[in-house]
Amino acid sequence: MPKVVISDSKGIVQSGGGGVTVNSNATVKGTGLEGVVSSGATTIPLAVGNTDIEFAMPAGALVTDFGFAVTSAVGGGSGGGTMTVSAGTTAGGAELVVAAAVADADSTIAAGASMSVSNLVKADASGAAFANFVDASALHATAARTLYARFAQGTAVAAAAGEVIAYMKYTILK
Repeated sequence: MPKVVISDSKGIVQSGGGGVTVNSNATVKGTGLEGVVSSGATTIPLAVGNTDIEFAMPAGALVTDFGFAVTSAVGGGSGGGTMTVSAGTTAGGAELVVAAAVADADSTIAAGASMSVSNLVKADASGAAFANFVDASALHATAARTLYARFAQGTAVAAAAGEVIAYMKYTILK
């Protein structure tokens, strides 16, 4: 995919590389654009503990969705650990999305499964769907900021370490 640059003076220009850059005289660059920040494949280990993922959000971003896709089966096995997922404005926080137990102690989340706040689909039948965003949460910020997702492996060691790609979808507001 070529790199696309959108500017007030030249319009849309393509060049080598990748991604989209918006150069504008607008107060918030890219007003009206929608985007997604994703983590890339992130390993969720077997051991009990937390895996934290950071998302660099641009200035003016209003978060419209949070979710994940499983690229390699996660968890499972008899007595394996439960997995909970949350999203926040601080590392380990749940200011945006309250922690949901997306799989119980005996379940494996299959590769290809996905869930998000907006689709209310469970990643595993044994787990819970995400609730909507937390009431009065700071979904918008005028300045660039970092948001966080936490994948917590709890109870006991899981049978399978797996991989997820977490994402935040946003739109740029003025």
